[in-house]
Amino acid sequence: MKTIFIESDLSSFEDFHDGEWLKQVFELVKGTVGEDIALAFVSHWWGSARAFVLPWLLVNGVYDSVYSTIPPDKSRQDVWNEYLKFNEFQGALWKLAESMYCSIYYAYENLIVNVLNRIKNISIRVTDRILTRC
Repeated sequence: MKTIFIESDLSSFEDFHDGEWLKQVFELVKGTVGEDIALAFVSHWWGSARAFVLPWLLVNGVYDSVYSTIPPDKSRQDVWNEYLKFNEFQGALWKLAESMYCSIYYAYENLIVNVLNRIKNISIRVTDRILTRC
């Protein structure tokens, strides 16, 4: 069976969304012909970043609701470690991480194709052989 790598630290799933970076991207293209391309890219990228944070939200939601009325004797990392005991949870984390990184890759790939479409003024797709000549 394939060995998978699972992040053991809850903070690894906390976030990789950088709101300041997104603001800078928008400022650079604001009012240009590339504004719609940047909007599409950021939408793909932002959605992937939001999906990646779901395990972190789950553990924090459970922690906050269970330990909100009594003094916590466990940390958030302890709750995370309990989830990690389940192979099903580990498999879900693995596929979530893999899918989100592929989704981020797709966002960049889509950005490049959209920029080339705009520059070359032709309709191309990722699968077109013309990309090797652009």
